[in-house]
Amino acid sequence: MLFLKRLLDFFLYSNIYIAFACLIKTYQSFAVFEFNPIQPLYGLVFFGTLSSYNFHVFLSTTFRNNKNESNSFAKHSKLHLLLTFIAFCVSIYFIIHLFDSWYWILPAVLFTFLYSAPKLPLKVFNHLRIVANIKTIFLAFMWTYITSVLPLILLQINWKSIHYLYIVNQFFFIYTLCIIFDFRDRLKDRSQGIKSLITEMKERAIDYLFYASTAISIFSLFALQLLGLATYAVISIAIAQIIILLVYQKSKRNKSYYFFYLFLDGIIMLPGIIIFLFHLFI
Repeated sequence: MLFLKRLLDFFLYSNIYIAFACLIKTYQSFAVFEFNPIQPLYGLVFFGTLSSYNFHVFLSTTFRNNKNESNSFAKHSKLHLLLTFIAFCVSIYFIIHLFDSWYWILPAVLFTFLYSAPKLPLKVFNHLRIVANIKTIFLAFMWTYITSVLPLILLQINWKSIHYLYIVNQFFFIYTLCIIFDFRDRLKDRSQGIKSLITEMKERAIDYLFYASTAISIFSLFALQLLGLATYAVISIAIAQIIILLVYQKSKRNKSYYFFYLFLDGIIMLPGIIIFLFHLFI
């Protein structure tokens, strides 16, 4: 059991788990519309996420002296730097395979860099602290662009209302999770001088924001059903959104690393897993 726990910790703290979640989320965007996937994009999303998240943790633990992480993996800056470098090199390989679409991939690279840039101990990046101040919205937008917008753009689809509405749905789905994570980090962000929507709002106002975002996500699912999105896809996304809704109040009191980085991050890929199983067995 100790070995399994250490293995689980490694997958979580090395960010392999969240990279896999991002990969499944990208698969979901192909699968809900039954489009053939672009295989190199899977590799780019996985290794790009692995590189960017480890780079972010490396900067946090090296220059911020973050003491909130309980597991030693989070403080192994050399490990995070090594994973950043290896994953970045592999990402370049997949970018080369997608080079004809570089102008759509470049924003994804820029977004991921901007998210971590304010942590760099250089004055030139100080003005980028505005990104940290809007990190809730920015992170939801970044995830939506990479996992929902980019797959559809690279396919060069004939854009219809159902595609735009799906992107709106996915943004608010991710945004509800970002609210939960940022609520947990409110005190830490305030201590670091980060002023965001979540740090400045009172708890009741944050509740209203969360429930409004959840309502938009759920009502957009009804609209997607009317526009012709497969019922199994609608149900799979709805299940995940309802779980987020049910654990929201509990998340305010829960400080467990596993709750946030195993359970909640796992919710991100739940719809994709359900859709995969549906395609596999039905």
